[in-house]
Amino acid sequence: MVCGGPLDTTITIVLLVFLEAFLALKMGFGAALSFILFAVIALITIINSRILSYDIGY
Repeated sequence: MVCGGPLDTTITIVLLVFLEAFLALKMGFGAALSFILFAVIALITIINSRILSYDIGY
């Protein structure tokens, strides 16, 4: 399994969650990373929906 290239330069947050939670058995840290990922995705979704929620008049 590829683990992020040389010096973990290309590791993604999803792969980091997997590595920390299941391989390193740091469940708390993995859960915290998952919550941060959820918060970032929720924030981007809210901002995107507010920006694109204009009325289309046909």
